[in-house]
Amino acid sequence: MIINYLTLAIVLFYFTIASIEDIKKREVYDYINYSFTFVIIIIGIFDSIVKNSFQPIESVGFGLLIGFSLGSILYYSKIWGGGDAKFLIGFSSASYYLINLVKNKIDYYEYY
Repeated sequence: MIINYLTLAIVLFYFTIASIEDIKKREVYDYINYSFTFVIIIIGIFDSIVKNSFQPIESVGFGLLIGFSLGSILYYSKIWGGGDAKFLIGFSSASYYLINLVKNKIDYYEYY
């Protein structure tokens, strides 16, 4: 449960940093996008080790593939730029934990 909140905090942190950079310089540096994706993958690996299950890393990997596919489609159709597509890869990797956070909140309010 705490890992879902940690992931939410990381997503909000990277979104804030990327937004500030985009407003100031009209571009987001690659190291922000790559480190965001890398941190989410590390969280998935750590969660897999703690839970002794491959399910978290599979979900993060599946989100990564979906983000890569959608980002590639939008990039090559010239709808988005490359930075947007790279940021989508990190966000879609984190979507497993964000969905679990929402699911846990809904379950909590159904019981009370």
